[in-house]
Amino acid sequence: MLLESHKAHNNGHKAIAGSLCFERGIRMDISVVTTIASATISLLVPYLKKAGEKVGEKVGEAAWDKTRKLYDTVKAKFATKPDGAKVINALEKSPDDRDIQAAVRFHLKDMMIADESLARELAIILKEASEAGADTVFNTTISGNVQELIQTGNVYVIGMESNFLYQVWDKLEPDLQDALSMAYNQARRDGMNTIKTRYFFAALARLQPEPLPEFLGHIPRSALPKPIDEQVTTEQLLLSEDVDLSDCVEDSLRHLAPKATQDRKLTAADVFVDIARYGTGDSIARFRSHGVTPEKVRKIVDELKWDVIER
Repeated sequence: MLLESHKAHNNGHKAIAGSLCFERGIRMDISVVTTIASATISLLVPYLKKAGEKVGEKVGEAAWDKTRKLYDTVKAKFATKPDGAKVINALEKSPDDRDIQAAVRFHLKDMMIADESLARELAIILKEASEAGADTVFNTTISGNVQELIQTGNVYVIGMESNFLYQVWDKLEPDLQDALSMAYNQARRDGMNTIKTRYFFAALARLQPEPLPEFLGHIPRSALPKPIDEQVTTEQLLLSEDVDLSDCVEDSLRHLAPKATQDRKLTAADVFVDIARYGTGDSIARFRSHGVTPEKVRKIVDELKWDVIER
């Protein structure tokens, strides 16, 4: 796939790496909205018809997961609209009904025109589903729609170099992806775009991904910030927006990600331990004031017999 660099206009918003990005301040072309809506329906219909089946071959798992993510995203959006749940549930019950398909397509286009971020999110998921082989698994042809989106005037595939998180995302285990996503969503809630170390630690305190609770049981509870509020989700907005990382988080990912493999991806515990040993700043100063020194961290890891990825 061809990658093109593009600088967003007027407001200085940086382009998003490896994703589909709409220009700010420009009314979205109706053809873009129509293409996204059509591709979405084209993929959801066969998915819903197969919803009761299990994926028999490992090769289809990624496509299945991406398509389920597409449906969950659409369903959640419809649930917030008057009669929206009724419409999407009708498609779930009768996916072959063309009148119901048309109704879903109509409402989806309306939603995307009102909410550009939804269009961007759906376009990204469609691209990921296509790359995962959804056409083959669900006997559809969304790849043509995706290529059309890539080449359409208001939609671009941006150079990978401009978004570090996007570059390493596939090297991260879901528990780490969730922690980073939640940390970013908290940052947005606070009016920022930076995943601060304290947000990352607060996300871990809330999510408690295994086997991290074993480690946390060896340090004072007050060494960590208060867990992030239950209302903050793990929605992956950080892949479609302009995100900055704290020095600690970025330094850790840059050192550890190159050592991750498909069989051993980077976990939340790996990054937590690395930051606890090598980090600086207020969050680490808080650790040190509670006796969580690099030596203490190493001792706990050895006692737990953890096999962590190290820099």
